[in-house]
Formats: sequence, structure tokens, C-alpha cells
Amino acid sequence: MAAGNNSGVRIEGFLRYEKDNQRVRLHFDAVRESFPDLAQLVTFIRERVISLQANFRNDADWALKWFHWTTAFTFAVAAVALVVGWIEASSGGDTVNVGVALAIGTFAALAATGAQAYGWHKRYSAMFAAQWEMAALRVRIDQDILEIALDSTKKKPLTAENQARLQECTKHWRAEISRTMANFGKE
Repeated sequence: MAAGNNSGVRIEGFLRYEKDNQRVRLHFDAVRESFPDLAQLVTFIRERVISLQANFRNDADWALKWFHWTTAFTFAVAAVALVVGWIEASSGGDTVNVGVALAIGTFAALAATGAQAYGWHKRYSAMFAAQWEMAALRVRIDQDILEIALDSTKKKPLTAENQARLQECTKHWRAEISRTMANFGKE
């Protein structure tokens, strides 16, 4: 069964080829149509993994953006302090007082923004790792679903063997989600 549409997506059985056949994905709607009992058992966990992956990616992008802004602010504060100190010193002001005030102010600003930047970086790295763990789990889920669907007879309920296999798979998937969330929380 090969089908296509005007969006550049080609569908063959349980696979969908996107973007000039560069990316292949599970065509879950075909699985749902052929094996409603299989689809019903895995829809919640599969959609949750997809949602978590997207959330982690969005949060990682947000944390990285704020890490860049905080780091840039740190350098800007240091540059402004140096320029102000140079101007004050060259205009004949009390060099010692100006230097001490600028040094204390610069150190405080750099320490605060540096710590904040480190926090954003830690958050980004935890979210980045969790995002890729969810991506790997999604591939595992889709591969397991595909193997079970291909092993089953079309339009029939799953065999007892495939139902048992699916139960083992879902236990593993839930354990992986729990492990990822626990590791993410620790980070």
C-alpha cells in the first residue's frame, strides 16, 4: 500500500516517509486502523513521551536563551565598570575610591550574574539530556509497536503472545519515563 499527498509525505503500510524520503516515522494512524486494541493500549504513553520530548526541548531552548542573555549581561557590566573606572581615573577623580567602588560593584555583579548563568546552564543541560532520552524512548516505542503490528494478522485482535509482549514493553517504557524524570529532577 503506497499513498502520497501534496505535502511530500509518502505512506507505505505502517511507515510514513517525510521530506523527500529523508525521514521515516511510524504511521500510527495505520496502526490504529488495523489494530485498534494495540493503539488503544499504547496511545497514552506514546503521546506522553512525545509531549515530554517537546516540553523538554522547548524548556532547554528557553534556558539556553537566558543563559546567553545572562552571560552577555555579565560581560556588559564588566565592560561598563572598566569604562567608567577609566573615565573617572582619567578625569582626576579620587582614583583609589573610584577604583575600590568599581571593583566591589563589578565583583558583585559578576558573581551574581555568573551564578545565574551557571544555573541556566545546569537547567539547559538537564533538559537537553532529558529531551534526547525521550527521543530515544519514542524510537523504542515506535519500533516495538511496528514489530508487534507486523507480527500480527491484519484486522484481528492481538494474539495472546503479542499482548504479553506489549505488556512487557509498556512496563519497560513506564520504567524509562520514571528513570528519566527522576534523573532530570536530580539534575
